[in-house]
Amino acid sequence: WRRVMSMNRLALRLATVLTLNNNFRPPWPTSAEDRVFDSRNRPPQRQHENEFRPEIVVYTTDDEGEKSVGKRGPMRNRNIDLIVECAVCGWRFDEDDSGNLTANPGYPETDAQMEAKLDVLEAQVRFALANPVNKWAAHWGDAVIKINSWSSGRWAEEAESRTPLASRVIKINVSIHDDCSPEARVVDGEPAIVNRLPPRIERLIAAIDADVEPDLPPDEYVTEIAEMLRHSGVPGEITMRPLKHMKLTATQPDHVRPLGVDIDLDDQA
Repeated sequence: WRRVMSMNRLALRLATVLTLNNNFRPPWPTSAEDRVFDSRNRPPQRQHENEFRPEIVVYTTDDEGEKSVGKRGPMRNRNIDLIVECAVCGWRFDEDDSGNLTANPGYPETDAQMEAKLDVLEAQVRFALANPVNKWAAHWGDAVIKINSWSSGRWAEEAESRTPLASRVIKINVSIHDDCSPEARVVDGEPAIVNRLPPRIERLIAAIDADVEPDLPPDEYVTEIAEMLRHSGVPGEITMRPLKHMKLTATQPDHVRPLGVDIDLDDQA
């Protein structure tokens, strides 16, 4: 049997990236074009001097929910903070102790022009996620049950001077489905654990498989994450030994001897 669990948080980030960059190909939904990354923690190194380009980084933070009845039941009201960091990336000139300037890629100090770029980028993000003609936005809507709140605020500041940098963070608190747990069944006469991907993730993977252009190879990030979702990190098939013997015990008051029965399943019809 193959255990396939639905990792909805991972699928949410993938669907968000695809929605904001049209699966890494034009027409671009935002001015960040293909510079939309999953959980990137540093500015890209491919900027050129005196060039400032918008970029987006998507990641998830707080993940909370209410436990349902039972040890293995799913969580109820599972809410996640989906973070969409909008930034203008370029070269910064840092001064060392000797007064020498060194150009390093990063977030420049903000100004009226930078803030205008950020405002446009944030509006594009909002529209892309709700755009009815964006085919990937439908899969983002599949991943999200509802949007609970939406906020935007300053993120990056220079530590010493407290100078605001050209970066803003959108925090979208969303409700999502909880991950599936394995389910015990009998398959071809043998006990096994079977768990199919939910239709929403199957549709996302099918859309990725179908979105192929002969002259444009698929992005490595998309193919790797889609494969992880397809198999949920399980490296291969795992065999479960058949259940041959079972013992049942009935709890009794302290002064009464417990009742028990042994069952050999090989002897049962």
